[in-house]
Amino acid sequence: MDFLFDPHPLLYMIAGPGGSGKGRLLKELADLHAQVIDLENIACHNGSAFGNPSNHFQPSRNAFHASLIGMWKNTDLSSPVFMEMEGSFIGSLDLPESLYSQMLAAPVISLKTNFAIRISNIIEDYGSVPVSTHIESLERLKPR
Repeated sequence: MDFLFDPHPLLYMIAGPGGSGKGRLLKELADLHAQVIDLENIACHNGSAFGNPSNHFQPSRNAFHASLIGMWKNTDLSSPVFMEMEGSFIGSLDLPESLYSQMLAAPVISLKTNFAIRISNIIEDYGSVPVSTHIESLERLKPR
């Protein structure tokens, strides 16, 4: 049976296109001691077309869910919690339904970032990845 993620009254989702700075904003918020649940970090997967440039293996589903449960149980209900908007899967790992439904219902902070800055951020974040890997990632985006 899945853990039921109790509602958090101050859950906020950070959304925006690739390279808009969602992960950077979450890091800045965490550095300011805000409550942040970094789903991509816990899942060892960057939720982008470029996947997992760090080559870390994703944890098992049980380990991923256990980490989420532990973090969720430790949140302070009187303070906001910030998370990046994700689909129901991060790489091969599913988000628990009771958490994902809250994410969909939560207020969204949508980042609007200049295209040139987005490209710069992507190059900075993924620049060490071999070009052949980028080409393979982009090929997967083509319509079939």
